[in-house]
Amino acid sequence: MALKAIESLLCITTSDKFDTKTSTDLTLKELADCGLSTEHLSQYFDGATVMSDRKGGVQALLKNQVGRNISYIH
Repeated sequence: MALKAIESLLCITTSDKFDTKTSTDLTLKELADCGLSTEHLSQYFDGATVMSDRKGGVQALLKNQVGRNISYIH
């Protein structure tokens, strides 16, 4: 059985900060608030360093907090 990826807008949230920690924390909070697991989480970014940097971007922080590799598409 093939899995089908479904992309949808979950929410729009605002913040006074736009740093990697805040973005990561907001992402995980919104998923939890909606009762969604990070089991099948993947990421789609426009290439901004704050999001995609493998060492300190949101991609890396999510990987560390979730405890596994997370697919990333640019």
